[in-house]
Amino acid sequence: MRPQNVQLSERQEEILRFLEKRSKKKVVYAADISFDEVSRMFNMTRQGMTKHFQTLKKEGFVRVGRGFVDLCEKGKRYTEAHDTLFYILEVSPQKKSEIIAAIRNLKFRKGEIGEEGNELFLQIDPEYASDFLKYLEAFEGVVGIYVVSTEKKESVS
Repeated sequence: MRPQNVQLSERQEEILRFLEKRSKKKVVYAADISFDEVSRMFNMTRQGMTKHFQTLKKEGFVRVGRGFVDLCEKGKRYTEAHDTLFYILEVSPQKKSEIIAAIRNLKFRKGEIGEEGNELFLQIDPEYASDFLKYLEAFEGVVGIYVVSTEKKESVS
């Protein structure tokens, strides 16, 4: 059913039909926040945040454009299915490899360990959060531990 008050040229109608044939239904949740605002919320540079968003876009979790960030259905399902805590560990460069090797063997770690400079990004099952923090206390070279949520970055040490 065509909208009554819209006049399109033949070419515009052709473009719409072409796009309709090539399109797939996707559900998105408008985050009502800009990319720069997300960067500021996580106290990250635009360049640093871009690396994270490239992965999220590649996996189909988010859509990002000029002035908007959308959470895709796949990203929504991921967050609902993965009850996890997200941590940023600030580590000394000298101990970074040792800490990564130790964390890789943890049973309560989920997914891969992300790296950017002297920061490590990882997900931990909430059931083991206190065990994880105790485990980290044994390491020299862990300079800071941050629990990350979508609302703020809270220091826990």
